Amino acid sequence: MPEHFWKETEKLKKAILSLGALVEERVQMSIKALETRDGCLAQTVVDDDKDIDQTEVDIEEECLKLLALYQPVASDLRFIITVMKVNNDIERIADLGVNIAERVLFLCSQPPIAMPFRFTEMKNMVLNMFGETLDALMHL
Repeated sequence: MPEHFWKETEKLKKAILSLGALVEERVQMSIKALETRDGCLAQTVVDDDKDIDQTEVDIEEECLKLLALYQPVASDLRFIITVMKVNNDIERIADLGVNIAERVLFLCSQPPIAMPFRFTEMKNMVLNMFGETLDALMHL
């Protein structure tokens, strides 16, 4: 494959990692908003979802462009297809973070209740798995 293709795939790797980092931050923010009953923080997560949605579309378009222009085969093709699938899943994780934030906005208008389980511990486990997944993708 030409050097230009290699540069484009490296750009794609950076974009998917950047999206992953952004989504990780948003999930952390939504859980923090839940723990602290911070409606402003929850609203920020909801408002910023449009940026994540647009980034997901941009990455998918880049993948399709690489497929059309270079007609990759073997490992290059598998990498691009994997990025397309992971991209969709990362965006879905962001949507779940928004769902949490939307529930926080509702809960802020209700009397406080005790949390039935430890969200922070669960958040740390989920984000650890998420990070390991992105690492596995980047190291093939």
